[in-house]
Amino acid sequence: MSDTPKSEQRSPDQWTGPAKWAVIGVVAITFMVMFKSELGNMLGRAEEVSVSADGGVTVKLATVKTPLGETVLSNTGAELTQPGAQGKPAPLPESAMAQYTDPSYGYSLAWPQNGNWLRDDAIAQQFGAALVVRHRQAYGNFTPNVNVTLEQVGGLTVDTWMQAGNATFAAAGFQLVSMQTDQATQSGVRVTRHTGVQGVLYQIQRVIVRNGVAFVVTASKLEQADAPGLYEQMGQILNSFQVG
Repeated sequence: MSDTPKSEQRSPDQWTGPAKWAVIGVVAITFMVMFKSELGNMLGRAEEVSVSADGGVTVKLATVKTPLGETVLSNTGAELTQPGAQGKPAPLPESAMAQYTDPSYGYSLAWPQNGNWLRDDAIAQQFGAALVVRHRQAYGNFTPNVNVTLEQVGGLTVDTWMQAGNATFAAAGFQLVSMQTDQATQSGVRVTRHTGVQGVLYQIQRVIVRNGVAFVVTASKLEQADAPGLYEQMGQILNSFQVG
C-alpha cells in the first residue's frame, strides 16, 4: 500500500460541526474539555495488566475503562487477539492482520484482515488525517472508524496540551466523560460524548506526545450502530497504536 499523506493542522471550525461526524464519523478534533463527573461512573482506572513479551520480560500496560472496554493508557501497544484454548485470548497470526507503520514518524496501527476493516486513504486525505481505518458497513450516514491525526505541539506536555482546547471542544457541544494522563510516558486517554441527529456518539482517544508532536488515535463509536464483534475489534485496533 502507498504511504498515507501526512496530516495538516486544521483550524477548529473545520472539525467541530456535528454535520462532520454525521456524514462519515471521522472525527479528528484534537482538543479536550474539562472533566465532568456526570458519566464518570462508567469509567475509571484499571489495575495494570501483565503481558508476556519475548524473552520473558513482563511489560505493564496501564489501562482505563472506556465505552470500548479496557483502553491502553501508556505508549505501549497491545497485540490483536482471537479466542484461544479454554476461552483465553491468543495472539492473532500475522497473516490474519494488517499493520501500517509510518516511515517518517514511526507510529504504527494494526487491524484484523478479515474484510470488515479497510484502510481508506481517500477519506484520510479529505479530512486531513494521517491514517483512517474504517468498517466496511455504514449505519445511515455514520461509518465506525479509527483514525490517526498528528499535531505539532512544541514543548507542551501531554497534560497541558490535552487541557488546552477545553473551551473549543465544549463550544462544539462535546461533553467530556473522562480524561487520564500518564506523565511518565507522556500519554493519555480521553473520552467525549456528543448527542446529535443520529444519536449518541462517543470518541475514545489515545494521545501520545513525542518530540514535539501529539499523536492522536480516535475511535468513533455510535451507540445505535452495532454488529457482531464490531466494537471489540475497534477496541483492539485502538489499543494496537504505538509510537516507536
